[in-house]
Amino acid sequence: MVKVFQIGFNRCGAKYIDTLFELNGYRSINWAGGQLAEDIFYSRICGEKPLSRWADDFTVFSNMESIHNASMPRMEGFKHYEFLDSSYENSLFVLNTRNVDDWIYSRYNYRNGEYASLHAFHLKVGLNDLNEIWRKEWECHVRCCREYFSGRGNLIEIDIDRFEHDDYVRSFSRWFDFQKIPPSPSDKVLLNRRNYRTYAKKLISSEVIVGLRKENARVAAKIISDHCCASKDAGQPKEISAWSNLVVTGNTASGIFCDRLGNRLPIIRDEAGYFYFRRWHDKAMRPVGVLNDIAALKLPWARDMELVIDMQDARLAGSSPAQPVISYCRRAGAPNVFLWPLPEYHSIGSRNFLTYSAGDDVAFKDKEDRLVWRGNLSGHCSNVEAGIFENQTYLISKQIVEDRHSGKDVSHYADILRKNVRFRVVEDGFGEPDYDFRLTPSPKGREALTALAKEHLISGHKGAEFFRRYKYILSMRGFDTGSNFISAANTNSVVLKEEDGWELFYTPLFKPWIHYIPLRAGCTDIREKLEWARSNALKCEEISRNARASCEILMDRGVRAQFLEDIVRSYGEFARA
Repeated sequence: MVKVFQIGFNRCGAKYIDTLFELNGYRSINWAGGQLAEDIFYSRICGEKPLSRWADDFTVFSNMESIHNASMPRMEGFKHYEFLDSSYENSLFVLNTRNVDDWIYSRYNYRNGEYASLHAFHLKVGLNDLNEIWRKEWECHVRCCREYFSGRGNLIEIDIDRFEHDDYVRSFSRWFDFQKIPPSPSDKVLLNRRNYRTYAKKLISSEVIVGLRKENARVAAKIISDHCCASKDAGQPKEISAWSNLVVTGNTASGIFCDRLGNRLPIIRDEAGYFYFRRWHDKAMRPVGVLNDIAALKLPWARDMELVIDMQDARLAGSSPAQPVISYCRRAGAPNVFLWPLPEYHSIGSRNFLTYSAGDDVAFKDKEDRLVWRGNLSGHCSNVEAGIFENQTYLISKQIVEDRHSGKDVSHYADILRKNVRFRVVEDGFGEPDYDFRLTPSPKGREALTALAKEHLISGHKGAEFFRRYKYILSMRGFDTGSNFISAANTNSVVLKEEDGWELFYTPLFKPWIHYIPLRAGCTDIREKLEWARSNALKCEEISRNARASCEILMDRGVRAQFLEDIVRSYGEFARA
């Protein structure tokens, strides 16, 4: 079977091509969470055949890039068409194009500006600079494709602005007999495309330009790094107590890394010193992201370091002084856990963290006077307020679904879920005019809640604009601290944050009553704190300004590079000692 590789840039109608093949009985795989591009890069370094794990099941491969993690290199796998061509005999390549200006504006708008923000972070440029950079990359890629495939007979060029239905059938007729054609884009899609230019210009004009004075940047970096390295305790017993199934151990000089059982992991380094991988775990990008964060610092003395990295959620215990661990969270007092930003989630440019666009243009006084929250059904069904972390929600949800399918009564699980902070807060607040709380669970969680007749507590995911409508945003624990805290703090709203006992790298920049309104563990005082906020509007605006100022510090690339260097140095010195 002929393999088809889409090698145009994203935002050029790849999904239409996928649908065309799917309608005619050919399977297509698009993006796969970035795994297609990751596999191409890993295979090139290893000298292996790319995409082999999917080759037996799919005909079409599209959107082969991975840009969504600032801790990983930009991986544009579609640009390695020569490698794909030599690996798959008689393969077909599709160079899909469109009006270049429209393509650029579409990219700016993709994922509400996050995509552009991540490109800007990777390239160390401003949002406005991307226009010319992308234009040059486009011209170079199209030219090189045409030069390479000239005379080969296995390249199809598709201009999505000009192609009609018959053009698709005709272009592929040598290889495929298409009987069905997808419908043209809807009027709504076409209207959105016409608005791309306006949206893009708004995004660029709202760019946050951060550049602290050198002395202020150094002070800020030291505050963060001192906190991240504060758990050093050489007196702890020489035993390991905090390693999860996501732990990575190894040496930066050899480039060999293993799991906690000593099995070598599929991690490989290229000539430039950056690391690539094949996913052995659904969160494998986290530890590899840390390796690339360290590699990007270009520190000579970091080229030969023993490392223990554990980026699993909810690290409850510490580690021995003989093997200190790098993690993104720790409990207060946990020994020898060095904090690090969680790759992808705490990356500058990520919508979960901080993007380059200011975004919130709604003044505090003009926002809706309610407290809002959306989030997954995550965490533990136990007395976490007392430090008891048992009965993880995803396991409870799984058991509910299994019991329901077996015909068992599941009503008693409602009382178990009541022990989960998120579930309890949402259920108690449902229907209250002052609150807008809903759960956005996984498919398994949704099925479990439906089995308990709790589907009224479920909502779809909401974008940033939704939350900015409200004066007050709730941040409460999941498995560890609330993942929405930083994105909420970087708005004109004020955050009501649960004091959950977790420490992250940014913790010292945010203090209760200065940067957020604190809630007791378990969020049992929401009503009381909301009433205080409503009676102290000017203080709330001050708290919100302070929080945004701390977010600006976290946006500063120089500050980030400095505190990461300090953490690496402190970790290395302590580990060697």
